[in-house]
Order: sequence, then structure tokens, then C-alpha cells
Amino acid sequence: MSAPNPNTIKSLIVTDANLSGMSLATRIFIGRLRIEVTNNPACLSDKIPSCLVLWAKTPLLPPIWP
Repeated sequence: MSAPNPNTIKSLIVTDANLSGMSLATRIFIGRLRIEVTNNPACLSDKIPSCLVLWAKTPLLPPIWP
């Protein structure tokens, strides 16, 4: 499985996209990212590369993109 596009990650974090089709772990993870970015919008640019590194190092994690 290929890595998600950084723009896809950004759109999932900054929008209220429906996450009901994703795993519970993914919904919790994205939900927490949304809260962090809402409280500190400047951290968004740091969160996207962190997500890419996380998924590259942990291939067993469920995908965060539909």
C-alpha cells in the first residue's frame, strides 16, 4: 500500500469529513489531530510529515485515507 498524499492528510485534518468508514483507531487518531490543529493551527505543517513518517515506519497501521 502506498503512502497517502500530503494534501489528502491535510484535508482530512482540517475538514469535518465523515470518518465513519474508517477503523476506530484511525477515527481517534484523526480526531485528536483535528483538536490539536484547531487549538494551534501553526502545528499543521508539522503534523503532516509526522503522519507520513508514522505510516512509513508502521505498515500495520490502518490507512488514514479513504
